[in-house]
Amino acid sequence: MALPLDDLRALVARLAPKGDRAADAVSAAVEEGEELREVLVDVDGEVVAFTDRRALFVAPDSAAQGFGYDAIDVRRRGDGLSVDAMVEAGRLVIEVARSTFTRLAVVAEGAPPS
Repeated sequence: MALPLDDLRALVARLAPKGDRAADAVSAAVEEGEELREVLVDVDGEVVAFTDRRALFVAPDSAAQGFGYDAIDVRRRGDGLSVDAMVEAGRLVIEVARSTFTRLAVVAEGAPPS
């Protein structure tokens, strides 16, 4: 199921200038009725998209891998905005700075990001 056109445009804009392939991968992975809530781009250009059901991890030039929220580990980093996402032992690991950590907690609760 592809994302609605407005959501796809917003996703491409957020991932610009090199986000077309990642946006296509996320769009192809989002299922009927699934809501896209937040997107992060890490320091290596990997993308993590959060929906109301799961997280989608997209490595450069790869298809999206889905992870249930029970298969995600979030680790805090220092100050700043840095994010690093990786797959370790079949789990999605996201290392995030404090401000991003707070934003993700809000998204996980179903509230809009601030």
